[in-house]
Amino acid sequence: MKYIYLICVIFSLLFLVQLGKANQTSNKLLIEVGWDAPTPNIIRANIKTMQQRPFDGLMLNLRAGKTIFNKTAYPDNAFNQDQTDLAATNFGKLKNNFVTIWSARETNWDWFNDQDWAATENNARNFAKTAKIGRCKGFFFDPEPYGTNPWSYTSSLYPNKSFSSVQAKVRQRGAAFMNAIQSQMPDVTILMFFAATIVKAQADAGGDLQKADWVLLAAFMDGMLDVINPQATLIDGNEGSYYYTKTQAFSDFRQFKNEAKAFVSPENRSKYDSQVKIAHAVFVDGLLNLLESPRFFGYYLQNTLERQQFLEHNIYHALQNADQYVWVYNENMDWWNTQGKGVQLPNGLESLVARAAKKVAQNKPLGFSVEAFVTRALARFDAKVQIAGRITENTNGIDGVYLDSGRPFKDRNADASCDYSNNGGYFTCTVPPNWTGTITPSKNGLIFEPPKFTFKNQSKDIYDLTFQARQK
Repeated sequence: MKYIYLICVIFSLLFLVQLGKANQTSNKLLIEVGWDAPTPNIIRANIKTMQQRPFDGLMLNLRAGKTIFNKTAYPDNAFNQDQTDLAATNFGKLKNNFVTIWSARETNWDWFNDQDWAATENNARNFAKTAKIGRCKGFFFDPEPYGTNPWSYTSSLYPNKSFSSVQAKVRQRGAAFMNAIQSQMPDVTILMFFAATIVKAQADAGGDLQKADWVLLAAFMDGMLDVINPQATLIDGNEGSYYYTKTQAFSDFRQFKNEAKAFVSPENRSKYDSQVKIAHAVFVDGLLNLLESPRFFGYYLQNTLERQQFLEHNIYHALQNADQYVWVYNENMDWWNTQGKGVQLPNGLESLVARAAKKVAQNKPLGFSVEAFVTRALARFDAKVQIAGRITENTNGIDGVYLDSGRPFKDRNADASCDYSNNGGYFTCTVPPNWTGTITPSKNGLIFEPPKFTFKNQSKDIYDLTFQARQK
């Protein structure tokens, strides 16, 4: 009897050890994010089908809107139908859902205008109330400026205001924003696509903190940390991991995140350490070369099998190195039937995503090596050419200028090589090695001198192209 008891104890201990190992990774969760983000009514109508997808949660868009830095608040009743649909939905396994918030500000919206800010706080409370009714974890907070950038500082944007005074105001607003959210959701999780790490990266690259495109985002985050509840969480979503080509990059980001706490106030650094977590992102379109763009590593892989294996590799290592969440981003597929045409996905994608997550959850190895074909592709990827410069009108940078390299994204009205010019007028194009072609700027109401630049067998980077703009 004594031996039977001992054997039972041993087996129980072994079971607990295995359970502990499983629990170490069972909290790693995949969230779907993309242009197919559903609204609550679509979720309510399709939830049974949606539960079959290999995700633990999703990003959803409220029909009331996505932006909150608006001069006029959304009416309270604009959220009624969203709240009704979310309350009526049994999400099942999709328990980790996040409401979209875009931070692009409305034209002439001003951090220093109390009336503008009152509208933003009202929006924040209504977003949070709706998220709570929907049993959401919190928000995907996207700082990318889809419109006027709220995060940059220039003397022309803030005449007669010092950099430090603008930082102080934005920090105050960050605290007020967080309080408005926490008034409805005390335990909120806010996953920021970029956090203080983007400010560090820009400051490191440019050498001048004030000129960093998103410098004020760090001040806003500092304000959020001023008032964050002990049970609330901020997450640095590390959108830069879209571009990772090496396994170690996922683990290296943790040190980079730790170094970025220099951009929040000393009194908030302990909260930064304990309440700012790490997520990673995987850009499906870029790795599968669905955009046919030389900016993304998938362009340089040789075939579908290599691209699928590298995508599985990145999902696997993203999950291993995230604190909890990995967000899988896409622009050219429909996981949720938001387009009304049925679920449309590249062959093998769904099983690939599920397979990577299962291996991590079960503490299994990836099971294959990508080293040989990645090394080969990196040689071409590293030889790609960057062509960069600035577009100005009377020395002032012009943003929103479209740069046409003649390489359109597949099925998209955008360029596969170039980004639009940013708030300072700066632009970057990425083209294959030994590229021949032209780069042509365009924006309504403007003409440019020269009208284009032409390149032949371009194999070296260029960083000083200049286009002068003037009114038609």
